[in-house]
Amino acid sequence: LLPEHVRVYGAFPFNISVPSVVRTIFDRTDYTMPAVMAPGAVQGVILLTNGFFLALPCLLGFRFAKYDSSENLFILFCVTMLLISPITWPHTCLVLLLPMTILWRDGLIFGQRNALRLLIVLLFIFSIPDRILVRDVLSRYPPGATPWYAVIPAKLALYALLALWATFSWRMASYRRGIENEAIVPAG
Repeated sequence: LLPEHVRVYGAFPFNISVPSVVRTIFDRTDYTMPAVMAPGAVQGVILLTNGFFLALPCLLGFRFAKYDSSENLFILFCVTMLLISPITWPHTCLVLLLPMTILWRDGLIFGQRNALRLLIVLLFIFSIPDRILVRDVLSRYPPGATPWYAVIPAKLALYALLALWATFSWRMASYRRGIENEAIVPAG
């Protein structure tokens, strides 16, 4: 069932995963015309992009397994899971309630204004009716002849996922710098 779903919905405009964007750009689908016709390279590019998105959380998790950064690491892995999955529908983003709650907590309790700003942007992006955007874009072109660049901007939820991934990656990296600085500064 999964290979058939990936074949049919792998480049579907509502699929907000990174592999969906790769398929949209490099492979002819029922929905779009590719930028570069390279169907043989699709699996390799997906492997490289997924490897990139998975390597950082794994390295950070390995590096900080003994430190108190499990909250950020867990969220980073949840967002990574949504990004690298072959099919991620916007309704699966309910998993993002935890990172959004963490951003809300950090903004209100700890006074981190950037966390509140990001939360507002994310809530705005997830509230945009992407079905209407995609329907309007696809209706302007003949079936199967929509250029790839017309569908990419309609994947707004993907940009929100990328922003969360970058934010929690940065939080893990900044946590790392804090641990290293504490080790350098002598106590007393």
